[in-house]
Amino acid sequence: MSKISIARPYAEAIFNIALEKKDLMGIEQLLVNLDKITQDKETIKIINIPSFTKEKQLKFFTSLTTAKKKIYKNILSTLIFRDRIKFISEIYQAYKELCDKHNNEQEIAISSAHILSKEQQSKLIENIENDIKKAVKPIFKIEENLIGGIKIKINDVVIDKSVLGLVDQLREALINYEDRNYAAT
Repeated sequence: MSKISIARPYAEAIFNIALEKKDLMGIEQLLVNLDKITQDKETIKIINIPSFTKEKQLKFFTSLTTAKKKIYKNILSTLIFRDRIKFISEIYQAYKELCDKHNNEQEIAISSAHILSKEQQSKLIENIENDIKKAVKPIFKIEENLIGGIKIKINDVVIDKSVLGLVDQLREALINYEDRNYAAT
């Protein structure tokens, strides 16, 4: 069974609890914190020690997170005692997708060669929101190798309007053109 197929039911259950309790952001923050903690190599070593019982894990994670509310402790306890804490990254990603869908939002990555001005960022976001009919949660990145222009990633779709991307498209067009002419002779 894949990690995401294990994680999705937990994400959906946590999402439904968050809706019921009207605490989407608080629970998301709990999952973010758990994800960060479980990415630490020392933490992984500690929780994999056989003598480090589930009860000790619960105390350990509770002390490192914002799990002060009863509902947060219940979520954490379920993840630990059902041995699902190791899937927290996948649970968090699936939870985030459910929240974005619920809020009609879309996280996108925008890469540029240089820092975009606030005005450029606003105009770009406005155009993307008009195109996809969703509120945009942008993540801006600098990739100096782009030379100029931008690259936008929405889910698995990449729109490459960078100088480097346009040069690659031109190279492909020339190669295909030469191949057609060579084949015709």
